[in-house]
Amino acid sequence: MLESLILVYLLIAFCSFLDLILIPLKLKKVIYVFLGFILIFISGLRYGDRDYFNYINGYNQAPLWDSEFMQMEIGYRYLAYLLKIFGFSAEAFIFIFSILSVTIAFIFFRKYTPFVFLAVLIYFSHVFLLRDMLQIRSALSIGIVMFSIPYIEQRSLKKAIIIISIAGLFHFLSYFFVLVYFLYPFLTKKRAIYIVLLGFLLGMVINLTFFEYLFKLTKINILHWYLHGNELYKKSLGLLNPVLLKQLIILLIVILNYDLLEVKVPYLKVLLTSYVVACFWLSAFNDFSIFAARISTLFSNVEHILIPSLLFLKGKEIYFLGILAYTYVAFYVKWEDLELLKFVFNT
Repeated sequence: MLESLILVYLLIAFCSFLDLILIPLKLKKVIYVFLGFILIFISGLRYGDRDYFNYINGYNQAPLWDSEFMQMEIGYRYLAYLLKIFGFSAEAFIFIFSILSVTIAFIFFRKYTPFVFLAVLIYFSHVFLLRDMLQIRSALSIGIVMFSIPYIEQRSLKKAIIIISIAGLFHFLSYFFVLVYFLYPFLTKKRAIYIVLLGFLLGMVINLTFFEYLFKLTKINILHWYLHGNELYKKSLGLLNPVLLKQLIILLIVILNYDLLEVKVPYLKVLLTSYVVACFWLSAFNDFSIFAARISTLFSNVEHILIPSLLFLKGKEIYFLGILAYTYVAFYVKWEDLELLKFVFNT
């Protein structure tokens, strides 16, 4: 499967050059939809990743309500149960989930940026390979929650909460996105810097002992699972981890060019607020990798819009090449894990 993924990366990278030139809108839509079908095919028919068999087993257990299946969110459980009633196999369930998550992601890109192919390239090289190919509940949930962005700017709490709640039916982490709603009115460029600095200061102090004490106080099951599960969950990311450094660079560029980008990028302040929270979270809780990364990725999902928006700035060709280089590195470092994957029809 790795060879197929490399070819898809090269195809999307080639298509990203179309964001630099004018092409007929109809042709652009056809190519965009074609890429969407390819990604649905890949994620829906993949086999053998570390989460794949957990989802298959969970689906096969539905609706045994006393099984591990009950640990899943209610929206996921009932969607699985409904599809099982209609006779769909576990493999078909995975494919349907892929249709939903990839389609929602593509609608999000089309709605919020004119540089759609570059957004897809960023998505494919990182998020798609981690979420849509592995953490399918998270992929669908985060895709849904992004549609609360306009209502956050409009200060429509009811509509924002409705969308966040729907997303939370598939993964509870989406509920954290309500932080963006409440932080949004208070965020300025200066406060954004202070919040990130605070995250770094907390990151020097907070360690696993803090989370163990937090569990004793709250008895939150997910904390217990993270603390006593896979040893990799407790790995420290460090304050100089590559993802955080990337986020800081993007954040700095956006803040320095905020006034120019504000007239070009819809809902820029909401996007910036979300990205600031992502940087804060990843730095403050860096000593507890899964807690830091899983929640930070919810907020950093807006980078599919923020990063392509750099093409609005002077020297867009330099930014474009830099983005291409970033996507190649992000894709390349995952090759070892991707070598284990197969297509379900090749098993």
